[in-house]
Amino acid sequence: DMTTPDTAVSCPIAPELRAWLLRVLQKYGMFAVDAELVVTRLAEGERRGWPGAGFALLGELVTAFESGDIDPRARTLKPLDLPAFAVM
Repeated sequence: DMTTPDTAVSCPIAPELRAWLLRVLQKYGMFAVDAELVVTRLAEGERRGWPGAGFALLGELVTAFESGDIDPRARTLKPLDLPAFAVM
C-alpha cells in the first residue's frame, strides 16, 4: 500500500517549494490530502532519481488536468448512466 506512512521515503524539501506545489495542485481542484500525497511521491521520485517521476512530472500533471485527461479529484466519470447499466 503506497499510502501508508511506513512505506513513505523521507525526502525533505524546502517548505516554500512544498507550499507552492500544494497550491498548484489544489488550484486545479485536488483535495488537500491528495495533494500532500502527490507532493510526497514527487519528492520520493526526485530523491530516488526515477526518470520522469520527480518534480519534472508536475508539468505533465498540469497539462493532463487542463486537457481533462486526469480528474484531479479522482472522480469516476460516467458517460452513460441508466437505472440498470453504466458505462465507465
